Amino acid sequence: MFASIRGRYVPAKQLVSTVRAAVPRGRTMLPTAGLISRVNYHKPARNEAFKRLTKDDLGFFRTIVPSETILATAQVGGTADLIELEGFNADWLNKYRGNSQLVLRPKTTEQVSQILQYCNTHNIAVVPQGGNTGLVGGSVPVHDEIVLSL
Repeated sequence: MFASIRGRYVPAKQLVSTVRAAVPRGRTMLPTAGLISRVNYHKPARNEAFKRLTKDDLGFFRTIVPSETILATAQVGGTADLIELEGFNADWLNKYRGNSQLVLRPKTTEQVSQILQYCNTHNIAVVPQGGNTGLVGGSVPVHDEIVLSL
């Protein structure tokens, strides 16, 4: 396979190594419509007004939704591995990444209502997700928000 760099055709392996060498550390390369682009998006500072999750919060959520509908890491008192939460912490194109430690998958509107009421009362940040197929990262947790998978 060959690719064009400044009008010259070169083997694809050479293109990849050339682009990797040109991309500064901390930036990501993403194939986009046959082109390679550099992405370095701004991640805002965490708003300390929002509470960090505790084991007590997880205990409350377990009273609302069944345990099999909760994914929580050991950091907040659960048993899930970060790999299990990977699909919830990245957008469809793997461009934006979050660091949520808790995913709740309620089955009824009553459960959603109770979860949101608790989060509002305790100032816990929430990110709702549907299919997580958006292209602009709107459903990706920026920091450690609870993912509410609907």
